[in-house]
Amino acid sequence: MSADRFSKVRGVLARVRAYMNKRARPFSLAFFAASGGLLLLALYTIACMAGVLQSPAPITTDRLALVGMHVLIFFSVGRKLWRKSVKNMERGGTKSATAKDSGS
Repeated sequence: MSADRFSKVRGVLARVRAYMNKRARPFSLAFFAASGGLLLLALYTIACMAGVLQSPAPITTDRLALVGMHVLIFFSVGRKLWRKSVKNMERGGTKSATAKDSGS
């Protein structure tokens, strides 16, 4: 019974992975944007901790570390997806609309 569950999970993961591979560039841009936004939040928090700015809701150092980890993770995932999109473009990517219309 558990092997059947894992095969279903693998099937779902394979479909998600195929979807992400087809649309790697937009997803990479979204991850880069999220990384940049979180980086700005981290810089704002550091400025508030240094006393340069006043913050209505102070963020503790452990939460700042968590935000920093998310910045690194989002940036690395975005970078990997960007490289995948470049490879897809070099290989020809997915079939274009004209190739689908011509019956290829």
